Amino acid sequence: MLAILAGALALCAGPCIAGSVEQEVISADNAARLRVQQPGKFVYGLRFVDRQGKHLLLLTTQDSASNAGTQPGRIDKHRLWAASYRLNAANSWQREWRIADGVSCPDLDSEAVFLLKGVAVTDLDDDSMAEVTIPYRKFCGGGIDTKDVVVALRTGKREFVLRGQSQLIIPGQAPIGGEHEPDAVLQQARFKVFLDHLENTWSKVASEEIGVDSK
Repeated sequence: MLAILAGALALCAGPCIAGSVEQEVISADNAARLRVQQPGKFVYGLRFVDRQGKHLLLLTTQDSASNAGTQPGRIDKHRLWAASYRLNAANSWQREWRIADGVSCPDLDSEAVFLLKGVAVTDLDDDSMAEVTIPYRKFCGGGIDTKDVVVALRTGKREFVLRGQSQLIIPGQAPIGGEHEPDAVLQQARFKVFLDHLENTWSKVASEEIGVDSK
């Protein structure tokens, strides 16, 4: 069930406003008042309007212990959910689509997180129907290593995805990783605007700086 995190985002975490899509970032408190049932804790919420009506985007995550390894109670299971809902004729939110992913990594370092600076609602092809871009990262391993990165774009019933590895930026060394591949359908000329957008989003979210003092 949707839970509330104190200090949830009240401002856009990234370039979420683009094209002609009317949209508004919402807080955890406002999301809870909408009484939408979704697992995990609130991470991000956005209301938007296109030619199909009023929509609600919710991102939630859950971190827990699998108790399957040698360290009972260790947080090693991570889940994330992104879902879009449309306000129906009965004035209730009906789910349109959902992305669900995660990792379970007994005795290993692990994470599954949304990359909020790449979350966006756009109208790239000017058809008055919104596209929703959801990037996230997941990892199961140890030491310094690349992580799985997914950048998904949903529009109507269609999904377009870039998948690959994060790029590690280490001072004094050549970058490590960064390889990625789009769904084959994105090579069609009619979807070039989506591919360009996904590649641009990838460039913003897929790099990690290792060993850099951020002070």
